[in-house]
Amino acid sequence: MANTNEGQIVEFGSHLVKRAEWISPPQAISWFPQTLAWQLMGLVIIATLLGYVAYRYHQYLKRTYLREAWALFQQYDNEHHIAAIARLMKQLAHQHWPESDVGTMTNQEFAQFVCQGSSIALNSTQVTQLMDSSYQASPNLPESDRQAIRQWFKEVTC
Repeated sequence: MANTNEGQIVEFGSHLVKRAEWISPPQAISWFPQTLAWQLMGLVIIATLLGYVAYRYHQYLKRTYLREAWALFQQYDNEHHIAAIARLMKQLAHQHWPESDVGTMTNQEFAQFVCQGSSIALNSTQVTQLMDSSYQASPNLPESDRQAIRQWFKEVTC
């Protein structure tokens, strides 16, 4: 025997099902800018940041020889290796000022060249004495000259 309420329940549910529609949820709001100007401005900012990072990295690589020269100077200074310090000073000057003809300068010309480019109290006699003593069997420099040369290396490399 059939329940008398079954037909009514089916009719009640069927008219709701006929009216039901599937509604899709609205699209999410995008964080990406909608106008072309904002997109171009974002690209310019990103390109500028990448350019700055590349420039700084290039500068870091370009100054590698200065860091190496400072480390070598400290090592030679601790070992009191005067000839190596004189050789390093010429190499550093040649690398730091490539447009000048450092390799063919005499000791006096090189001393004048180094003193002209220095803002510390380094005089040409100190540099000449360093260059001349580097050819001796047991070179020796006074402590004041070594301090002035140490300051020159620090000024150029740091």
